[in-house]
Amino acid sequence: METMTAPATKIQEMEELINSGQVGEVENVWLEAVEGGVSDPRSYLKIAQRLATTDHKSKAANLLELLVEPLIKAGNPTAACEVVNSAAALDTSSTSLKDNATKAYTARFGDVDGFTSVVENAEKNSGGDTHRFVEHLRNFCSYKPGDYLYHDAGWGLGKVVAIDLAAGKLTIDFADTPGHQVDVAAATKFFRKLPAEHILARKAEDPKALRQQSKEDPIGLMRCVLSSLDGVIKLKRVKEILTPDVVGKTVWTKWWNDVKKELTKNGYVRIGSGANPTLELLHIPVTVEMEYTAALQACHTPDAFVQTMRRYLRESGEAASSQAAFLKQQMELLFTRISNRVNAREGEKVIAKLMLDEVRSIAPDVDLAYDLDVAALANDRERVLSALPELKVTEYERRLLDIVRDTNANWADVFADALLVSIPESWDYVLKALDGEEHAKRLSVACHKIVDAPKNYPEQMLWLTRQVISESSPQAFGFEIRRSMFLNEVFLLGSHLYHRVETGDKKRAQPILLKFRALLAERDYRILRLVLDELDLGEARHLMHAVKMNRALSDTHIYNLHNIVNERFPELAAEEEERRAPVDDADNGPILTTPAGLRRIRKELSDIMNVEMPAVQKMIGEALALGDISENAELDVARDKESMLKNAVGRLSQDLERAKVVTPDKVHGDTVGFGTRVTLKNVTTGHEERYTILGRWDADSSAGIISDISAIAQGISGGKPGEQRTFKTPDGGTATYEVVSVSKAEFDAD
Repeated sequence: METMTAPATKIQEMEELINSGQVGEVENVWLEAVEGGVSDPRSYLKIAQRLATTDHKSKAANLLELLVEPLIKAGNPTAACEVVNSAAALDTSSTSLKDNATKAYTARFGDVDGFTSVVENAEKNSGGDTHRFVEHLRNFCSYKPGDYLYHDAGWGLGKVVAIDLAAGKLTIDFADTPGHQVDVAAATKFFRKLPAEHILARKAEDPKALRQQSKEDPIGLMRCVLSSLDGVIKLKRVKEILTPDVVGKTVWTKWWNDVKKELTKNGYVRIGSGANPTLELLHIPVTVEMEYTAALQACHTPDAFVQTMRRYLRESGEAASSQAAFLKQQMELLFTRISNRVNAREGEKVIAKLMLDEVRSIAPDVDLAYDLDVAALANDRERVLSALPELKVTEYERRLLDIVRDTNANWADVFADALLVSIPESWDYVLKALDGEEHAKRLSVACHKIVDAPKNYPEQMLWLTRQVISESSPQAFGFEIRRSMFLNEVFLLGSHLYHRVETGDKKRAQPILLKFRALLAERDYRILRLVLDELDLGEARHLMHAVKMNRALSDTHIYNLHNIVNERFPELAAEEEERRAPVDDADNGPILTTPAGLRRIRKELSDIMNVEMPAVQKMIGEALALGDISENAELDVARDKESMLKNAVGRLSQDLERAKVVTPDKVHGDTVGFGTRVTLKNVTTGHEERYTILGRWDADSSAGIISDISAIAQGISGGKPGEQRTFKTPDGGTATYEVVSVSKAEFDAD
């Protein structure tokens, strides 16, 4: 099975966004990567840790939770458990973490005797504390038969051979004490669980494979040894691990001398001096400054340069203060580039000034100045609003806003207008500054501009919806409407964004579309739940219809939203079940069709396989030839179309297997059914309607031909002239029709 990790381009993009302070955009890229499926979470876990180190632990934990269901679906519940544990370590305030933990551990251990008791005890002992609940599951469900544990106090390596969750016991085979029983809690405390790739686990499990690797890939073997032991180890310990099971004692000296030459030549490992040198695994074989000099010279724009420089400052920490000459040289390079640019933008100049301030706060010996009066700029509303969206670094956006607040007497007007420019990570900051009765009118005017033209301010509309529905109320922003009206507007905006993506504006519209979907799903669909609290049954029915008809929503969103509405209004679930029952029978049974309908579907399938699929594969080849697939809209479009065609082929092929051809001689014209022409009278309106009932592949509304599985055909099926039938309609209502006449329909027999 192919392992689905996050695409390297997506990982790189998320790292760059974190480095540049654009944390809000990480969520969009994360969602794009997850949409393709996940079976290996390692790269996602690294990104989550990066987010956590930038004081976004809650966001990191929420994003990790989004991996649980895809991992379970991909058949990797062990990884789902690992993700839950990492999310719990970052933040336990999420209301959905306990449910996700239960899902993950149930998928992994649900069939193990005693697991139910573990969950019950976790609930009982946690006292409502999510962290303790997850910790209990982790402690009692961290092991499986085949795992290797290590006891540092003397027992050494052991292998788990049996688990009794109900009793909380592990059975472990140690070299000197096979069949040793240990409490799970004690095992967690006194033993180290070794990953499968650990050198000791590999040596115990398959020494033959390691012997082969010592001959074919000795460098990889040494990296495995070093990685297993925290990257630093004495040569004597390496020898103890590898001889005699992996490398024979008689050949050790020659083997090590050969490997040492290769390690020295390629720079994989730093080797100390002496007969028993320290070996250190190296990840960066050059100095940090050398690496960043090349990276900074490769930056083509000032904002990319600043993002890279700030990454250097973060990664270097205190060491950066001793690199004044390097920092001065790079800042001079930035200033030169901006001065050489034709029509350098206002924001680029502000970036340079704020970057210099940051550098000098770390390394005061950097003797440079930049000629820009930021205070004067802060007193010019137009210049501020022009510069803000060009900064692209959240801290710099807020720093400029702070300068405006400190120096501009009309700062509140500038702040209100800042809600209309693209600084999504700073809108909350602006809102907090405008909190208070004295700023209420300014805030209301700005928010009404957003709501009056959501297509012009789509990201602002999504942000405002979160504030109005989830964090506050419409009235707090000067709106005299209910939350449900805001949700309706957002659904319309989602449809507009989807249309933009379909009509070629994918690069700009798709990131906002993903934000729309993320908004609805965040905090366990909190927005929808709050809106439902103010709806009655009829309004909820209309909302459910709007959800089902909104093409901007993914299947997962529709499924979850549908369940939440039915959970709040069980009457809707009952109505739906009753309405769906006859259709389910039709969907599970044969598909009735005329010979003409069968030919039509066979031709559709043939056209897809022989015309459309080759054409889209050619499109993919041409798109790949354009290079840089990370920003290749043509490739995205082609692959989306290929996926759609593959789905269509699978669906049509399955449908054709169920096809049952009905010819005119098999039709009885005395009762309503397939192959009949009927005249009906709507009892409520008195109007007569005429239909021909054929198969779903024959339906043609313009010719009055309806499908045998349509609501009206199902509702009057079996009826005879003079009989009345009442049935449910797709919108949840009812309709009553009288059968006026029935006759055999005319259609071709071949």
